[in-house]
Amino acid sequence: MNRESTNDPSVAVTKADVRIDCETPGASIMYGLSSPLIVMANKNETFTTVQTVDNPDIDVVTLTVINPTQSYSSPITIGDESLYTARKDYVAAQATKSGFTPSTAGYEGVFKSLIIYRLQTDKAYFRLEGATIYGSSSHIAGFPLRINDMTGKYILYAYTGTSEKADYKDFIWISYEIVSVWYQCGLTVNSADYVALDGPNWETSMHFTRTYGTYGLNTQWEQTQ
Repeated sequence: MNRESTNDPSVAVTKADVRIDCETPGASIMYGLSSPLIVMANKNETFTTVQTVDNPDIDVVTLTVINPTQSYSSPITIGDESLYTARKDYVAAQATKSGFTPSTAGYEGVFKSLIIYRLQTDKAYFRLEGATIYGSSSHIAGFPLRINDMTGKYILYAYTGTSEKADYKDFIWISYEIVSVWYQCGLTVNSADYVALDGPNWETSMHFTRTYGTYGLNTQWEQTQ
């Protein structure tokens, strides 16, 4: 689990596959997609803490006019290849079957959430923990982070991107599994060796309020011994 963060694009997951199901045997599924709501993170800003950038949800009128005209047969891929975009996409789907009234449309959101820490280049990797309740455990099924997880199962690491600021590099974490406001803490490490830690104990790390389908940027805070 304690690997260095990587800038290998072959391991960077920036898209999500979306599966649409119908319980009626023999039904056909049609779907449609919204225009994505995208915010782009700044590559050269320093000495700034942005807990979360505003990226409002789609409004009800725009959502309900998504037209499900495309035939669905296998999971569809949503997203882009950028490490610096956060986005909100929405899917509308409808089921039809000969001899039956078509279903009403159903709607789901697909949210690409992004955390960026812009840190000095001597950092080997950056790890994250988080929860949906401040200083406590998570109460939403599928939330990908935990606080003070002793098993290592929920300790997550970042990709490294290219900062436009000299002597800095970006540690970028991406998730499609967040659907609520949440709280995040982070820890930078100088070496791939887990014992080479910066700062005090993990529990005293600073916390930031984050949300879904947008990004948080931190270029100011860095724990030091």
